[in-house]
Amino acid sequence: LRAEPAFMPGGCTWPYFAGFFDAVGSVQVGPQSASLSLQLNQRHPGVLWFLRSFVASELPGCRCQVRQYARLHRMIVSDSADCLQLLSRLLAAGLAVKRQVAEVALTLTPSSHMDVRSRLSALARSRSR
Repeated sequence: LRAEPAFMPGGCTWPYFAGFFDAVGSVQVGPQSASLSLQLNQRHPGVLWFLRSFVASELPGCRCQVRQYARLHRMIVSDSADCLQLLSRLLAAGLAVKRQVAEVALTLTPSSHMDVRSRLSALARSRSR
């Protein structure tokens, strides 16, 4: 994307966000506990601020941050309940490439923690081939 991306004239939509997450999003499960986090990485922060604004308007109370790491900007959702809500919305909006990842993440419980981590790891390996 350009430094100043041309955003959608009518504002963001869930299908747009789902497509963006399919392209650059990731889902992480904590190594020690049944916790989820979602991340989207971009070189230029404008689109991340645009998506963060959209999430804030659609899911009030969802804690979403945009941070800079050297030349990379990252949008992070680190509260598990917020992640579950966001993943559900993305699935309903047509998440495609990361559909299986999202569906597995939605099954996360304290008792399924290690199984979910293992399944997500297997999915990541199969995508990298």
